[in-house]
Amino acid sequence: MIETHWRPDEALSDARQQITPKTLCRLVERLHARDTAVTDRELKRQMAHLRAEISSVDAKIIQDLAERMNWVEQIGRIKHEHNIAVLQLDRWEHLLEDHIARAEKAGLDPGFIKDIFEIIHAQAIKRQL
Repeated sequence: MIETHWRPDEALSDARQQITPKTLCRLVERLHARDTAVTDRELKRQMAHLRAEISSVDAKIIQDLAERMNWVEQIGRIKHEHNIAVLQLDRWEHLLEDHIARAEKAGLDPGFIKDIFEIIHAQAIKRQL
Protein backbone atom coordinates (compact mmCIF):
# COMPACT_ATOMS: atom_id res chain seq x y z
CA MET A 1 0.00 0.00 0.00
CA ILE A 2 1.27 3.44 -0.87
CA GLU A 3 -0.31 6.48 0.70
CA THR A 4 -0.37 9.76 -1.19
CA HIS A 5 -1.40 13.28 -0.35
CA TRP A 6 -0.97 16.45 -2.35
CA ARG A 7 0.67 17.97 0.76
CA PRO A 8 1.97 15.05 2.85
CA ASP A 9 2.96 17.31 5.76
CA GLU A 10 -0.68 18.35 6.11
CA ALA A 11 -2.18 14.85 5.93
CA LEU A 12 -4.49 14.03 8.84
CA SER A 13 -2.85 10.63 9.39
CA ASP A 14 0.51 9.03 8.67
CA ALA A 15 1.95 12.23 7.24
CA ARG A 16 5.55 11.02 7.46
CA GLN A 17 4.93 7.93 5.33
CA GLN A 18 3.00 9.60 2.53
CA ILE A 19 4.32 10.72 -0.82
CA THR A 20 2.98 13.24 -3.28
CA PRO A 21 0.96 12.10 -6.31
CA LYS A 22 3.80 13.36 -8.52
CA THR A 23 6.27 11.13 -6.66
CA LEU A 24 3.86 8.21 -6.97
CA CYS A 25 3.64 8.72 -10.74
CA ARG A 26 7.44 8.72 -11.05
CA LEU A 27 7.58 5.54 -8.97
CA VAL A 28 4.94 3.77 -11.08
CA GLU A 29 6.65 4.83 -14.31
CA ARG A 30 9.85 3.07 -13.19
CA LEU A 31 8.05 -0.22 -12.55
CA HIS A 32 8.03 -2.90 -15.20
CA ALA A 33 6.88 -6.50 -15.19
CA ARG A 34 9.43 -9.25 -15.59
CA ASP A 35 8.96 -12.76 -16.86
CA THR A 36 8.55 -15.35 -14.13
CA ALA A 37 9.38 -18.33 -16.32
CA VAL A 38 12.63 -19.02 -18.16
CA THR A 39 11.83 -20.53 -21.55
CA ASP A 40 15.15 -20.26 -23.38
CA ARG A 41 16.97 -23.62 -23.17
CA GLU A 42 20.49 -22.19 -23.14
CA LEU A 43 19.55 -19.63 -20.51
CA LYS A 44 18.03 -22.42 -18.38
CA ARG A 45 21.25 -24.42 -18.71
CA GLN A 46 23.38 -21.43 -17.71
CA MET A 47 21.19 -20.68 -14.73
CA ALA A 48 21.17 -24.33 -13.63
CA HIS A 49 24.98 -24.37 -13.75
CA LEU A 50 25.26 -21.16 -11.73
CA ARG A 51 22.69 -22.38 -9.20
CA ALA A 52 24.64 -25.62 -8.77
CA GLU A 53 27.77 -23.57 -8.06
CA ILE A 54 25.87 -21.51 -5.51
CA SER A 55 24.57 -24.68 -3.86
CA SER A 56 28.12 -25.99 -3.63
CA VAL A 57 29.28 -22.78 -1.95
CA ASP A 58 26.26 -22.91 0.40
CA ALA A 59 27.22 -26.46 1.43
CA LYS A 60 30.75 -25.22 2.19
CA ILE A 61 29.37 -22.34 4.25
CA ILE A 62 27.29 -24.78 6.30
CA GLN A 63 30.28 -27.08 6.81
CA ASP A 64 32.48 -24.13 7.80
CA LEU A 65 29.87 -22.90 10.28
CA ALA A 66 29.63 -26.37 11.82
CA GLU A 67 33.43 -26.46 12.18
CA ARG A 68 33.42 -22.95 13.65
CA MET A 69 30.84 -23.94 16.25
CA ASN A 70 32.95 -26.94 17.24
CA TRP A 71 35.86 -24.58 17.95
CA VAL A 72 33.51 -22.22 19.78
CA GLU A 73 32.37 -25.06 22.04
CA GLN A 74 35.98 -25.93 22.88
CA ILE A 75 36.70 -22.32 23.80
CA GLY A 76 33.51 -22.31 25.86
CA ARG A 77 34.69 -25.32 27.85
CA ILE A 78 38.02 -23.62 28.56
CA LYS A 79 36.27 -20.41 29.63
CA HIS A 80 33.98 -22.39 31.92
CA GLU A 81 36.88 -24.36 33.46
CA HIS A 82 38.83 -21.17 34.17
CA ASN A 83 35.87 -19.00 35.21
CA ILE A 84 36.26 -16.63 32.24
CA ALA A 85 33.30 -14.59 31.04
CA VAL A 86 31.71 -15.90 27.86
CA LEU A 87 31.43 -12.47 26.24
CA GLN A 88 34.80 -10.87 25.55
CA LEU A 89 33.52 -7.51 24.32
CA ASP A 90 36.88 -5.98 23.30
CA ARG A 91 37.75 -9.08 21.25
CA TRP A 92 34.29 -9.14 19.64
CA GLU A 93 34.49 -5.49 18.63
CA HIS A 94 37.98 -5.98 17.17
CA LEU A 95 36.89 -9.09 15.24
CA LEU A 96 33.82 -7.35 13.85
CA GLU A 97 35.92 -4.40 12.67
CA ASP A 98 38.33 -6.84 11.01
CA HIS A 99 35.53 -8.77 9.32
CA ILE A 100 33.98 -5.55 8.02
CA ALA A 101 37.33 -4.35 6.65
CA ARG A 102 37.89 -7.69 4.91
CA ALA A 103 34.38 -7.54 3.49
CA GLU A 104 34.97 -4.10 2.03
CA LYS A 105 38.21 -5.29 0.40
CA ALA A 106 36.29 -8.23 -1.07
CA GLY A 107 33.62 -5.92 -2.48
CA LEU A 108 30.93 -6.98 -0.02
CA ASP A 109 28.47 -4.72 1.73
CA PRO A 110 29.80 -4.03 5.25
CA GLY A 111 26.27 -3.94 6.70
CA PHE A 112 25.57 -7.38 5.26
CA ILE A 113 28.73 -8.82 6.83
CA LYS A 114 27.99 -7.07 10.13
CA ASP A 115 24.51 -8.63 10.21
CA ILE A 116 25.83 -12.09 9.40
CA PHE A 117 28.57 -12.02 12.01
CA GLU A 118 26.26 -10.62 14.67
CA ILE A 119 24.03 -13.67 14.13
CA ILE A 120 27.04 -16.02 14.17
CA HIS A 121 28.34 -14.38 17.34
CA ALA A 122 24.96 -14.63 19.07
CA GLN A 123 24.89 -18.35 18.27
CA ALA A 124 28.47 -18.73 19.54
CA ILE A 125 27.50 -17.08 22.83
CA LYS A 126 24.54 -19.48 23.18
CA ARG A 127 26.82 -22.45 22.56
CA GLN A 128 29.22 -21.30 25.26
CA LEU A 129 26.60 -20.77 27.96
